[in-house]
Amino acid sequence: MIPRPTESPGWSRRRWAWIIAGGVAVHCALLFWFGERAPPVGVVSAPEPLLKLAVDPASIRAVTAAPVLSDPTLFALPSQAGFSGLAWLRLDTRIPPPPGWSDPPQWLSVNTNDLGALFSTFTATNKHNGSVLDDLLKPRLTTADILLLPEPVATQSVVRIEGPLTQWPLAAPLRVTNPACADVLTNTVIHLKVDAGGRTESAILLGSCGHPVADNQALALAKAAAFQPKLSRSARASLAAAQPLLWGKMIFQWHTVLPAVTNVTALRP
Repeated sequence: MIPRPTESPGWSRRRWAWIIAGGVAVHCALLFWFGERAPPVGVVSAPEPLLKLAVDPASIRAVTAAPVLSDPTLFALPSQAGFSGLAWLRLDTRIPPPPGWSDPPQWLSVNTNDLGALFSTFTATNKHNGSVLDDLLKPRLTTADILLLPEPVATQSVVRIEGPLTQWPLAAPLRVTNPACADVLTNTVIHLKVDAGGRTESAILLGSCGHPVADNQALALAKAAAFQPKLSRSARASLAAAQPLLWGKMIFQWHTVLPAVTNVTALRP
């Protein structure tokens, strides 16, 4: 039996990678060492501008005669016909307004020759009469206004009767006195019941004036009042049989007077 020869193992991947990397490094080193290099370019400094002052006449003539200033292609001077003539030769002398500045008032122009022309036209077209103007300028006499009352002012309390009793007059006038009161009183209304003979049967207070003394006086006068029937005895008898009582109202319209002052304090010297 012949033994089978063993195969030798090949190179690994790591070994191949190291061989390739080493070859590339050697190739780059040879190129860097034997390659051509450009010579370094030195920095050339530009000439600095030189400023000279023309203080003497010779320097001024030399500067003026220089071709640089007279050649428009090399040095453009501002002129009135140039594109920048308005910018260089016409300077703005206006001063800018400060911060917070407000526009000054601009008054409207008025033609002083036309002042009063409207009044002249008015007076020319509206002529007035001198007599009318004189009458208007004269002082007017004023007269005092006199107040005329349609009826005389009452100075005494009065009694008024309403209803069916107005046909019968009173047998005797009622003596009504003015109540003493500082205020104005309203009317006192008494409801009367009178028989056929004209005698008052009852008196009832319907409306008070607010003053007890005046109301009591009105009740007393109403109860004592007597009427005169304008009928004969036979007519009275028939009236008493048909309508024994008559109803009516007696209204007292008060006129007050100021109460008398009783407590007077003596003035001491």
